[in-house]
Amino acid sequence: MASKSFVLIDSYLNKKRILPFFKINLFSFLPQLFTIFLSLLLFKINKQESWGIFVKILLNLSLIQTLFNFGNKDFLIKQFSSNPRKINSIWLNSFFKRIPILILTCVAYVFIYNDKTIALIFVFIVISRYINQSFDPLIIYERKFNISIISDLLLNFSLIVMFLNVKELNNFNLHIIYLSASLLKSILLSAYFYNSLSYKSYSSANFYSSAFPFFIMSLSGFLVSKIDQVCSGFILDNKSLARYQILMALLSFLQLTSANLLLPYSKNIFRMNRKSISVLKLNFRKFGIVFSFFGIILVALVLHLFYSINFKIHDWLLSFLYVYSFFIYFVNSYEITILNKQNFATLITILCGIINLIFAIFLSKKWGVSGVLLGATVANNLLAFLMIVTTNKYQSIERNSRES
Repeated sequence: MASKSFVLIDSYLNKKRILPFFKINLFSFLPQLFTIFLSLLLFKINKQESWGIFVKILLNLSLIQTLFNFGNKDFLIKQFSSNPRKINSIWLNSFFKRIPILILTCVAYVFIYNDKTIALIFVFIVISRYINQSFDPLIIYERKFNISIISDLLLNFSLIVMFLNVKELNNFNLHIIYLSASLLKSILLSAYFYNSLSYKSYSSANFYSSAFPFFIMSLSGFLVSKIDQVCSGFILDNKSLARYQILMALLSFLQLTSANLLLPYSKNIFRMNRKSISVLKLNFRKFGIVFSFFGIILVALVLHLFYSINFKIHDWLLSFLYVYSFFIYFVNSYEITILNKQNFATLITILCGIINLIFAIFLSKKWGVSGVLLGATVANNLLAFLMIVTTNKYQSIERNSRES
């Protein structure tokens, strides 16, 4: 009966002719949009400190998720492409193989966290997130974006209802609220995929070694994009953390928007000659100046009008540089893939991530939110610079080898 309901939901959405491109974009945008909306909701009901506490839950969860995922999404999508007839078995094999990592991270968290009751609740949140995120490769590969969108709507609608009806949004209650909403999503996704999953033997003795490069790539991305927020969660007070997280969420949204603007050209980049890529790169950087400038103005207006948050002029200059750094190196990342130097690019990203971590620890203590933002901006612009240097270096080597 449940499976028939899901079929009806899918057919209804397909009749509405939602374009696959729109679904993919909505799949990537929706979590951030809901995060921004939830933050606005708590600010409007004068629960700024509660948002800071909730952000800590999300950031801790994001860190642990990076560990237990072990490059799960990108690794499995590649495996699915290589073995399309064994998708179910490959997925289940990955699900069970990563459980020891899940157990280790949960035990470590309970051991480190002082309040054992909240730590145990958080463990159940982690298990629920483990289930939810494990379905991502299936959703992406099989283009099941409808159920992903519906499950995200369910999770966030549940959060909104509970935020509005729970009087005291303290640390304990926020953990319970998020656990309840996350479990609803887990039940929905599990019910949807249950009938399509059947286990058949699939040998993968080298699972960890095969998935490890993908784990390193996801870890490096986390270090550059999120480690500053995680560190600031241990140093900044809840209100300062809330302000910084909202700013970074909006800045990241600008970067995500710009990446999706280039998406129609991404497949063609691998077929372009060197001159065409250079033209695309130059135009994208020129466009980035205008986009970043007006994007920062829009972010400033949103924060002022809807959140009553104001930053100093040097914070907005750093924000502009943070957003624009993405335009500088984004096309270069495709060039590095063409040159088959992804491993070197990953090492560069890890280096910049470590720098981001160090800056976040020391600068946040001295200058608060401005210090963390400065560290993140320096790390991202250093990444842009090193990406350009790397691309030019290997293109020069390739050109010289051809001439000789």
